[in-house]
Amino acid sequence: MTIVTNLYKISDFLFGKRLSEKLKMAANVLFHEWHMYQGGGDFMEEFRNVSDEEIISAFRELDPGSVEHILRFVAFQRDIKVPDRTMKYYFYNYTALYRPEELRQRKRQETELKKELRKYRSFNNMRLGSFESLVEHHGLKDLPPAVREYLRDGIFLDVGACLGDSALVFLKHYQPAKVFSFEPSGPNREIYLKNMQGNGIPSSRYEVIPAGVGKACSTLTYNETSGGGNSLLAEAGQEGRTVQVDITTCDDFCSERKISGIRLIKADIEGMGLDMLLGAEKVIRADRPVLSLSIYHNRDELFGIYRTLKSWDLEYSFRVRMLAFPADFGELTLLAWPEELTR
Repeated sequence: MTIVTNLYKISDFLFGKRLSEKLKMAANVLFHEWHMYQGGGDFMEEFRNVSDEEIISAFRELDPGSVEHILRFVAFQRDIKVPDRTMKYYFYNYTALYRPEELRQRKRQETELKKELRKYRSFNNMRLGSFESLVEHHGLKDLPPAVREYLRDGIFLDVGACLGDSALVFLKHYQPAKVFSFEPSGPNREIYLKNMQGNGIPSSRYEVIPAGVGKACSTLTYNETSGGGNSLLAEAGQEGRTVQVDITTCDDFCSERKISGIRLIKADIEGMGLDMLLGAEKVIRADRPVLSLSIYHNRDELFGIYRTLKSWDLEYSFRVRMLAFPADFGELTLLAWPEELTR
């Protein structure tokens, strides 16, 4: 540190303070891990006014690790994210912004993701999925063994199926009887089916449902896009095309189809997670499935999903984890399972 300080003083003397400061900035960029802003989900406005105290109070019954994951994710949205208008010009010292364990986790995930992507065939060489599905299995991989065994031979509801990555992981690793995948985007459904066929999955093991999932059956007009960012909350006039889509509920779908034995509900539906949950109460009470629910898109998901589940007095165990690192995007996910499985 003394050597650096002396160099700074010499620079100030030789070039003057103003030019010297510019040279110091350039040296920092050259010799450290500075990156341009890489994006991710820009949820910061949703969490701008969320305090640490509010999080600690709302999740006080969770384990300390879960609370730490929530605090870390929200802190990035609240304190570090930059507005859209300046995002493309924003750059930062990557290794200084993240914790060493997060950087190690990211490196591990990147290595594992490359291995996993080689195990699957994907339509038109499109990237099939990312860390949360292919590496972390939507949090299922690290659940207690008794919980993972409970999933075997059950029915899985894959809400927000995207390109089929989640269904492929479930079928490969958890032996469900069948996966019902809900995907409102027509382009996504086409790719999903091609990915299933390309990976040799028998059609009897899965079904893709051309509908969104909410708290009541209805019809909704939304701005359809392809890929992981497709959202029923997207307004007309953005990139994509305006289409109508049917909305069902988990309760109505299972009742109409006379489906029982639900062992997993996974949902990542771009901000409509609480609505989905409110339309799944009967199924959850009757079948007691494991839950993997994204809670990072808005305040309703972050606070409302956990609060609702607790209010139902289900006797469930809960855990919250970030499934992707670093913490700016995070894929913050609430995992829940019947307490009797781990007593």
